[in-house]
Amino acid sequence: KTPMRMCGKLQLQGNKIHSIHPFNLLETLNLKDSTSTVIHVPENSPPVDIIKTQSGEFLIGTTNGLYRLENTDLVKIAFEGFGDISAFSIFEEQDGSLLIAGENAIYSLRNNKITVFKQLFKNTSSRIFNLLRDKRNNIWFSVWGNNDLFMINGNNVVNVSEKMGLNKGTIATIYSDRTGNIWVSILGKGIFLFANIDMRMYPETPDFQNTSVHAILQPDKNWMLFGTND
Repeated sequence: KTPMRMCGKLQLQGNKIHSIHPFNLLETLNLKDSTSTVIHVPENSPPVDIIKTQSGEFLIGTTNGLYRLENTDLVKIAFEGFGDISAFSIFEEQDGSLLIAGENAIYSLRNNKITVFKQLFKNTSSRIFNLLRDKRNNIWFSVWGNNDLFMINGNNVVNVSEKMGLNKGTIATIYSDRTGNIWVSILGKGIFLFANIDMRMYPETPDFQNTSVHAILQPDKNWMLFGTND
């Protein structure tokens, strides 16, 4: 229960949880014996996102490129088209290609070549986070330092917070469950569930503080994991 251990992103691998925390910390927790291993992070490349691909690989997005987690090592992935780009958020498409959220742009990585998928907010410096494509082909995202939730619908960028009257606050994570519902955690406000055209807040209980959820994961259809401040 220290700031160093606050969970920002997590992925499950068998009996292990890989998680990203503030202050450049990438950690693997063994659920069998409760031991943890801190993964060495390259200098000037703090980790900000982690995904598990369809092939079972774990990819780490950093402020200075994309890495692959191999046992306890990070191996940098080289690609054509650009130099090092910030990979604040990663999303794997059904065909195995990647969408990568950077600064003022979303990139597409296909066959080891990266191209610009969508240019965003050209007049301001905007770091794109929490990238996700839903089953209706909409692309959801948030912007660092901005309290609004956004969605790309066709060629239009929609401010969902304004359209839905959503409580504004720091968006910690956007997650799609196995049925395609969208979960949005807003720090200090709660968890909001978008199911079809309905939006509702997930309730708080004495054992679950819904205002401090930084990460959401659904290992199977029967249960979900929530990473909180403590």
